[in-house]
Amino acid sequence: GGRGDGGARGRTSSMMGGHGIESTNAGADRSRDLMQAAVDILQLPTDDLARTVSARLAAHIAALTEGAFVGASFGPRGEVGVKRAGGGGTLAYPTFQGDELDAIDTAIRFTLLETITRSLRVPMIFDDPFEHLPPRRRAHVVGEIGALANAMQVLILTARDDLPGRVAVF
Repeated sequence: GGRGDGGARGRTSSMMGGHGIESTNAGADRSRDLMQAAVDILQLPTDDLARTVSARLAAHIAALTEGAFVGASFGPRGEVGVKRAGGGGTLAYPTFQGDELDAIDTAIRFTLLETITRSLRVPMIFDDPFEHLPPRRRAHVVGEIGALANAMQVLILTARDDLPGRVAVF
């Protein structure tokens, strides 16, 4: 189940943070909204947040896209551009659809969640974070949630019964 915004749209060139990034007219840039929410919570300038999350976001992107994408760049308002492996250029977040969008979106959300929870300890509730994930992505997500659970209370709402680790099923 992708979160895509529909069919492919014509690509245009845009500038994000001084970087030429391939884009589409796919609509709102949710990556900017996610980054802005973290900026508001952490009370950090966008550039500082981008520097703080850059390496970890690159690691999540590489893991969740199985190496097809390897890093990120950030625009002045937090827009995320995703770098292709092998120097193949950078794509703007709205360019992605379906499974690729799910992977990039998950990478951004986990990275920001990790960053925010370093300063703010609150219980985390995940509502079926494994829905429609292929096994390798599911393993990555389970590992990341497990790491969070070592530092705080985590509640996972899911119908799955194949989760490893300390999981209570109700």
